[in-house]
Amino acid sequence: MNLFTVVYPGDSFFFKEPCLSCGISHHNSNKALREYNHLLEPVSKKLWARKKELNLEWNDSEGKAAFEEEYQQELRKIVQTLEANYPPEIIELLPTHHPLGTTSTGVRFNMGLCHTCFNKYEAISRAFVDNVLENS
Repeated sequence: MNLFTVVYPGDSFFFKEPCLSCGISHHNSNKALREYNHLLEPVSKKLWARKKELNLEWNDSEGKAAFEEEYQQELRKIVQTLEANYPPEIIELLPTHHPLGTTSTGVRFNMGLCHTCFNKYEAISRAFVDNVLENS
C-alpha cells in the first residue's frame, strides 16, 4: 500500500535506510558504486583520450560503435571484479551501461525501495491499475 499512498518513512532522495522490501543496505550499495567509479576512472580516461586521438567524424557510426563496444566490455569486467566483494543484489544496482566519460553519483532508494524492488513493485502497481481500469 505504500506504493499507492506514497507513505513511507523518509524522503525518497535522502532515504538512507535499508530497502523496505528486500533489506539491502543503502550504505553498502553506495560503497560498491564508489568502488565501481574508482575502478572505472582510469579506464574511462584512457579510452576518452584514445577516442579523442582517433578524431572520429560525427557520421563515423562504425568507428564509434566499435569504440563504444570496447567501453562496454570494460564496464562488464569491472562489474565482474566487484562480484567477488558484493552480493548479487548490490551488483544488480550497479550501472552496466552508460556513456563514456560519465559516472554514477549515488544510489537512490525511491520511496524507500532499492532500484530492483522499485521496478518490480512499479510493474505490479501498473498492472493493478491497468486491470482496474479495464474492468471498471
